[in-house]
Amino acid sequence: MIIGILTGVQIKVMTVIYSYVAEKLTDWENHEKASYYDNSLSLKIIFFEFINNYSSLYYISFFKDSLEGCKGGNCLAELNLQIYMILITSFCFNLIEIGLPFAEYYLNKIQYIKSFPEGKSVEFVPYGIHDQNICQEYSNLRDDYNEILIGFGYLTFFSVAAPLTPLICFILIYIEVTYILKVENC
Repeated sequence: MIIGILTGVQIKVMTVIYSYVAEKLTDWENHEKASYYDNSLSLKIIFFEFINNYSSLYYISFFKDSLEGCKGGNCLAELNLQIYMILITSFCFNLIEIGLPFAEYYLNKIQYIKSFPEGKSVEFVPYGIHDQNICQEYSNLRDDYNEILIGFGYLTFFSVAAPLTPLICFILIYIEVTYILKVENC
């Protein structure tokens, strides 16, 4: 279970590193048009993400039994646990991503109210939570679409090994799509 959670965290950390590497490699290519640059960058990111997200699962599925053996000879149980831990870790990171503006709002509210003397009535009206969470400058549309694509990959490749994968992927993809639609409609 701990290895599955650590793998999920490692996937998120390596996603940031691979995005940086893909961007630098694409910058060196010196494309004529922005669309060529975007296409090349998207292709690199998808390639890196495919390897990053699925390599450990493919290893458990096809190679672990013959190379080092599975616990109790049951690689399917290990694969099942690994998939669930990765998806749950991804879900937690999505909750953090969406919940940070709410936490920031309430911390600002508490600081603002504490700055006034006791007994004085104070109304907290900075820019609204809607503006912080929904109408913020949005520049990571590619990353969100990539998360949706990776979710469909988990769904397609590994739903046989872990029966709850479609439900978890549906929830993850629903959160991403809902968040994207709210941001794009500002």
